[in-house]
Amino acid sequence: DVNELGFPTYAVPAVRLRQIGKSLRTVWKLRRIMKWERPDLILNWGSKAQILTSPAASLSGYGGRVAWWQLDIPPGSLEMRLATLLPADVIACSSRLVAEAQGRQRPRRRTFVVHPGIDPPREVPDSEREAIRSSLSLPLGLPVVGTVARLQTRKRQDLLIKAIANLRDRGREACGLIV
Repeated sequence: DVNELGFPTYAVPAVRLRQIGKSLRTVWKLRRIMKWERPDLILNWGSKAQILTSPAASLSGYGGRVAWWQLDIPPGSLEMRLATLLPADVIACSSRLVAEAQGRQRPRRRTFVVHPGIDPPREVPDSEREAIRSSLSLPLGLPVVGTVARLQTRKRQDLLIKAIANLRDRGREACGLIV
């Protein structure tokens, strides 16, 4: 899609960070692309991108143009620690909580918060809402409590299931929806 907008795009195959040789080759490929394209900004989306791209930016002479979009609260993992150690001029965070946690890491980096958001949804007619609920086997008239996230332990879908059970134990019927 980005290529169709007229921006040059490159596909650099994903690697596992523990595969040191492949990771170094990826850094070198990224360095060559940066030397060729001369970017004004290098935005690393997540810690793995930061680990692979920050060294490439430094090696290509574009180290002063690195921004890291940090999506997670730094858990103290080796990957997050390494990402924090590598140069970034600024770290964008998706919440105040993430920014505060990053602020406790060393070295300190300038951070700012951009809350994720969406355009307000359109008003859905009752007939369409009923059809959607029916297609998902959700009973009409019951509240639906849901979450949209990857199925990962840290996303805590287990808490949604416990909350629905808690509501039912208290005599409040509700449906749970995990998307």
